[in-house]
Amino acid sequence: MFLSTDSGFFFISYHYLFILKVTCTMHELVSIYGSN
Repeated sequence: MFLSTDSGFFFISYHYLFILKVTCTMHELVSIYGSN
């Protein structure tokens, strides 16, 4: 029970960080292409 809850929390955290990283990358690409 505790293990499944812990892995579920890690799963959600991992996806949140992944989305955050993708969003940051998109913003960087937009700023790079926007300045050119």
